[in-house]
Amino acid sequence: MKQTGSSVAVCTFTWGWRNMHAAKVNRVFIRGSRSYPARPGEGGRDPQARSAPGDGTQAAWGGGPFTGNIHIFLVLEIGKIMTENSFEVQENFILRSHEGVYIVEKFLGEGTFGKVAKCTNLSTNKEVAIKIIKKGFNHTAQDEIKAMIEISKIDAHKYNLFKCVDWFHYKSHVCMVFEMLDQSLFDFMNDRRSRPLFVQEIRDIAWQLLISLKGLKSINLVHCDIKLDNIMLVNQVSEPFRVKLIDFGLTKKTTDMRTGTRMQNICFRAPEVILGLPLDERLDMWTVGYVLALLYAGFYILPPGSEYDIIRNSKVVWKLDTPEQQSKKTGEQVKDEVDCWSFDELKYVYCNETKMEEVEQLIDLLKQMLEVDPNKRISPNDALRHPFFKFEMKKPRPRLRGFSPSASVPPTFTNILVNI
Repeated sequence: MKQTGSSVAVCTFTWGWRNMHAAKVNRVFIRGSRSYPARPGEGGRDPQARSAPGDGTQAAWGGGPFTGNIHIFLVLEIGKIMTENSFEVQENFILRSHEGVYIVEKFLGEGTFGKVAKCTNLSTNKEVAIKIIKKGFNHTAQDEIKAMIEISKIDAHKYNLFKCVDWFHYKSHVCMVFEMLDQSLFDFMNDRRSRPLFVQEIRDIAWQLLISLKGLKSINLVHCDIKLDNIMLVNQVSEPFRVKLIDFGLTKKTTDMRTGTRMQNICFRAPEVILGLPLDERLDMWTVGYVLALLYAGFYILPPGSEYDIIRNSKVVWKLDTPEQQSKKTGEQVKDEVDCWSFDELKYVYCNETKMEEVEQLIDLLKQMLEVDPNKRISPNDALRHPFFKFEMKKPRPRLRGFSPSASVPPTFTNILVNI
């Protein structure tokens, strides 16, 4: 355990990104999809891989207490069994709506309540992604459709939001048609073996996500489920690090937020959600800050697992104290297996490719985004005016760490700036 004199502490862990997410199978933007581990030997997990502490793998399939919500787990498992034979759409099927005729090329992934298919609009010959809800779960699409109707009132492209271009019924299925994007940040980071991004790349992504939060705030929406899976690269070849926020199945109106409601992926869950405090759009700022910190560090800065584990292992984070200060105040010791760094110390780890000033500004922005008290947390407008964004965003981008240069290096992405 490292002891530092900094005012903000971050907990890191000895297990890696790939090990922690070895159980990930077909994670796509389907409302209700959850990261329950695969049985050993099935899906994406190596039977010999060591389970990360707190990932629930051992507990879910025997050998330990289940750390998640057992009721939700059972409901999802029962739902999956009941709907195994309730899907009437297959590859090469023709789907018709008032706006177009689509042929199903292939399925990209499956969640608890539906599948996502790559399709071609036969009228325009353009590729689209169609989310097809399973029979009996059409009610789960209602909230997302409502959110997409609200988003249609603003310029989705301007605010880097996933755009729904059509929706219709096919037999007993609700189908939602979206623009086709590239891959999620989760898959992108997994493909590059969790190598952290350069500060310039993080700046590009941060700017776009803050613009997204600004757009959602303008129509009083809270995403409630921002995570790496729900941030998509548009086209990494032609527009490097151009991203859009996707999956509005859990999105709520600010006025509909209820104190004590459980929401967000547990790894990205804001303190006010866990502590049962009043909720509003500021919880999205926490998760965006967490995503950016993850992209910079290359690891999850808070321990995955149950809420109890998160609170117990990360009191030093939420009290904005170092382990030394925490022990002095409470007499409690941070668990030995947790390696604690401060944000201020973290800046020395991955700053060799850029100026220290840029790293310091990034760390300062992250501190304000990960402010425990939501009343003190930075707003999207203030974040967009942070000095971190004063640096030139169009300078030549260095090649990715550990990757060979390609024959043709894609041009640097120029952000679509929005007046702020």
